[in-house]
Amino acid sequence: MDSIPRIPVDKNKAILLSPLSSFEFEADVILIYGTPAQMIFIINALQLTDYEVLQFYSVGETACSDALVRCFLTKKPALTIPCFGERRIGHVAEDELVFALPPGLLKKVVENTKELF
Repeated sequence: MDSIPRIPVDKNKAILLSPLSSFEFEADVILIYGTPAQMIFIINALQLTDYEVLQFYSVGETACSDALVRCFLTKKPALTIPCFGERRIGHVAEDELVFALPPGLLKKVVENTKELF
């Protein structure tokens, strides 16, 4: 359990979740669910300008730590395989991955995706 990243409880009072279309607060992390083909487009969009090798992790269960928490702590994109809980309770499809993105990179992804097409 010590190897699983966590949000420090002494520095944070709450975690807010909301669909991107209706959130009314400044997000720290944006979660995107999609197929592997869709995820590689996000990666290609991120790498189109300011190329950087991206590293992704998997601790097996607790995919929320793999993506959301790792992105929150490092301020870097994080891609992982959703865990059993996300699939069973969150109804994530078996062919979907989850990508955590710092909000500041969303505009870059959108603009570079348009250029890729």
